Amino acid sequence: MRSYLLIILILVGFTLSAQTYHPFPSKNTLWTERVTSPTYDGYSGFHCFALKDSDTIINRKIYHKLYHSTDTVFTEAKLCGGIREQNRRVYFYAIDSIPYLGMLTFPSKKTETILFDFSLKLGDIIRPADSFRVESEYKVTKVDSTLTGAGYRRTISFGYSDGYTIPWAQWVEGVGGLRGLLFVTGDVVSNGTWNDLVCIRQENNWIYHLNKYSSCFYGYTAIDEIKTDDVSVSPNPVDAQFKITFPLGYIRIQIVNMFGIVVRDFDIAGQTSTTINKEGLPAGVYFVNLTDGNKRYSTIKVVFR
Repeated sequence: MRSYLLIILILVGFTLSAQTYHPFPSKNTLWTERVTSPTYDGYSGFHCFALKDSDTIINRKIYHKLYHSTDTVFTEAKLCGGIREQNRRVYFYAIDSIPYLGMLTFPSKKTETILFDFSLKLGDIIRPADSFRVESEYKVTKVDSTLTGAGYRRTISFGYSDGYTIPWAQWVEGVGGLRGLLFVTGDVVSNGTWNDLVCIRQENNWIYHLNKYSSCFYGYTAIDEIKTDDVSVSPNPVDAQFKITFPLGYIRIQIVNMFGIVVRDFDIAGQTSTTINKEGLPAGVYFVNLTDGNKRYSTIKVVFR
């Protein structure tokens, strides 16, 4: 009898969770993504979008400022647009273009598109002509739930009029599209570019993580080449403290955990080495990132025991 009661309570809890609408993030949220393109010499790289805590008014509508960066710890960012939600529809207004995402057919400047509509029901149609961020016409073929780091979220899947569901064409409430925040919804785009949503961090809580990636964070990912030959860490793995040796010219060291959170930050201007104590940091994988404040980056993975 108790077993049946437990099953009923679980099912009721699942149903209530699925029925609760989860608004789209409006501040303090980071989306990390990975893009690959066969038409750009096989280019592959990580990048991210973020909502901080600032708004702007465009055409008498309030938008949450959206920033883009090719540095996944977000030390540098570019304002690219604004996001707003109304009646469960999520809109994006393009303030500026992103050359790095030219391969993703970035929306034209000073235009508004519909990124997601979480009011859609089974059988509904989305079209480019209706300002949706899609390359073609798609049909809602399935509505179910996805288990995320923040519980079950209603999920809308898209496909074709014959009922076929495209496995990667999904919108998740409070998360967005599983191909990325601004990437087009639908089948593989005409130029073969692929983009994955890797992780989402909201208010320092990771609410989504694509399992095929071991980490949400992959160090500096700018187009400029990452150099590590001139930087050394010893010992590695680290039990208590470690020494970093580097050429003159670097001005900053950041220690970042595997979720992209900066846990230590040091000014190293004028130095060629420094010793860091790991006290207070739990065991795990970390990244030591050095920058000269311009275009030179180095990153080394270290293990804290």
